[in-house]
Amino acid sequence: MSTTKNPPTTRAAPATRRLVHIDHLRVFGTLLVVAHHVALAYGNLGIWPNWQEPDSELAALPLDLLVLVNQTFFMGLFFMLSGFFAPGSVDRKGPGRWALDRVKRLGLPFVAFMVLLRPLYSLPTYLDQPPGEREPYWLFYLTDWEVGPMWFVLALLVLSLGYALVRERRPRTNPLPTTPRTVRSAGASAARRAPVPDRTSTAGLTTRGTAVSLRARHVVAFAIGLGVVSYVWRIWFPTGSFIPVIGIPSPGYVLQYVALFVVGILAFRRGWFSGLPRRAGLLGAGLVVASFVPMVLGGYRTLDTADPVPAGPDPAHLGFALFDALFAVGVILVLLRVFERYASRSTPAGRFLTRNAFGVYVVHAPVIVGVVALLGPLGLTPVVAFALALVISASVSWAVVALLRRSRLVREVI
Repeated sequence: MSTTKNPPTTRAAPATRRLVHIDHLRVFGTLLVVAHHVALAYGNLGIWPNWQEPDSELAALPLDLLVLVNQTFFMGLFFMLSGFFAPGSVDRKGPGRWALDRVKRLGLPFVAFMVLLRPLYSLPTYLDQPPGEREPYWLFYLTDWEVGPMWFVLALLVLSLGYALVRERRPRTNPLPTTPRTVRSAGASAARRAPVPDRTSTAGLTTRGTAVSLRARHVVAFAIGLGVVSYVWRIWFPTGSFIPVIGIPSPGYVLQYVALFVVGILAFRRGWFSGLPRRAGLLGAGLVVASFVPMVLGGYRTLDTADPVPAGPDPAHLGFALFDALFAVGVILVLLRVFERYASRSTPAGRFLTRNAFGVYVVHAPVIVGVVALLGPLGLTPVVAFALALVISASVSWAVVALLRRSRLVREVI
């Protein structure tokens, strides 16, 4: 680790408020993950371990639409929120200690999933093999390394270690956050003395007291730029392909994940999430509406299952990439504004859901497999089965994690 002869002394970090609405948004994102995977179990795509093939493609079409819309933004949202929580932790712990902490809090759950939960998650895949061709289970267990949803944890670990390396090589001269309201509160009076972001600025998304203002044109340029570079990226890594090293199921979104992780880091430093102006939601809604323009102009052709546009430089893929980026940025802006406006109050239920959200991400996949298996004999229609399985899977996942976290050792990891 880098050292200096005379390290500067720093005063204690000012007492500030925790952004409760960001915690609640993370809970909502976790629920979207559960919904996404339940929808895969009952939709037409057939990519869940115990997929329930629908009797009618039309009956399961709403679930396919949910998966399509969700895919555009929900994992990018997770990477952005993860990036948002990173700088403050590095400031307090230092890059080396924080990197070790990430290895513990991300690496150990990944290993626990692969050793203990993966067999439950992948059991339907094993049982689907013809009995005469089925290998011994112990061999399947040792050779099948399907990571399932845990690809996110592994990818986040890679990004986190990369950020720790950057911070180690380029340490901040002032490790304190440039904006209030990003760390746990140590006193209400200090929080009241902190500068309050300008919520009514007419200059787009400008906030007071930030190093660099975030304006509407910045957001629009970022969304369009993300769409263009994603289009170029997808010429070589099209949506639907697979990156075996980390197991990312949708490599076409990798640039979005990295970009939004960086956005989260910048948002912490510059206070972008601590007081979005009211117009941020309107800008987000406008981007969502605008996203359908490139889709209508040709992007829709990439969704034609009867005559799909081949992967490559076809302009239809540019249209879809622009739709992806504009829609994702727009929805995230709307969610940030809505949660800041309506979900900023800390409640016992909210704290319970927040404490257990990451654990739910770790355990939810085998829980869904079990719930889908139990509901199978009922013969429900896809949408009804989805709704029932979602409620049960989410409830059971949160309950299981709450029970597991009664152990201090488990609590230190998840």
